[in-house]
Amino acid sequence: MKYLRATIRLFALCGTTAGYYLRWLVGVPFVFAFREAALSWRKQNFGGWARASARILGMRVNVHNAPPASPFLMVSNHLSYVDIVVLESQVDCAFIAKS
Repeated sequence: MKYLRATIRLFALCGTTAGYYLRWLVGVPFVFAFREAALSWRKQNFGGWARASARILGMRVNVHNAPPASPFLMVSNHLSYVDIVVLESQVDCAFIAKS
């Protein structure tokens, strides 16, 4: 039963990712002509994917302190790629990778 649930979640996650990617591909030519619309649309798309992914994976996120009003800088020493899903599902943010 555990393997069946994991398989269903994997297919649901792949389908959700494919759906949001298709939405991104279709919207790029129309949205990126306007900067403010592009930022809002990116937040909607990426944040929606993160929230849906967290729901599919069965994550329970407890937020102890609410983030400050934007703009602010959040530095995270994350341990895995799952942290990206958790952070984006709770805060509208942009990620910068350090090489």
